[in-house]
Amino acid sequence: AQLGPLWGTGALSGDRSLAAGQAALHASILAELAKGNTVSVAGLSLGTMVIDREIAYLQGLPESAAPPADSVTFSVFGGESRGFGQMYARGVTVPLIGITFHTVPDSRYDTVVVYGQWDGWAAPPDRPWNALAVVNAVMGALYTVNGSNDHSRAAMMSPQDAVLVADITNSLGGRVTTYMIPEASL
Repeated sequence: AQLGPLWGTGALSGDRSLAAGQAALHASILAELAKGNTVSVAGLSLGTMVIDREIAYLQGLPESAAPPADSVTFSVFGGESRGFGQMYARGVTVPLIGITFHTVPDSRYDTVVVYGQWDGWAAPPDRPWNALAVVNAVMGALYTVNGSNDHSRAAMMSPQDAVLVADITNSLGGRVTTYMIPEASL
């Protein structure tokens, strides 16, 4: 996970770093499947963007070349591309860090999405004209993810704390189950 000049001289741009991560993830998935294992992939923050790029890559493969749908599942915790990227920045490249937000495609693979309440990156307000919602999202991005935007609370909370937000089977047969981890206070 590198974000260009923020990570120092010679660091990869966000897109190049994500591409390297996606290639490594794909190779790991294939290696485990070749051993006869099923695969569960979990990603946190930028790792979720690697997962989303792998899902897009797998969807681009003919069904005969892609891993069987029941052999791979994905879990994303605090995903910026499913939150901020899907809602406000589709197709936009952030100049300094070099990350392009792509549309997350429907997939034949089951995916669990988990985000923390008030996480302004993973769950931005859907009404940007509501000033209070925007302030809550900004404050949430700064404070509820430990001030570092690492989204670790969503990944470390107990499953019984989660609130089911949506459980949808898409047109390709993939089930996307979304959970929100409530915060005691903002």
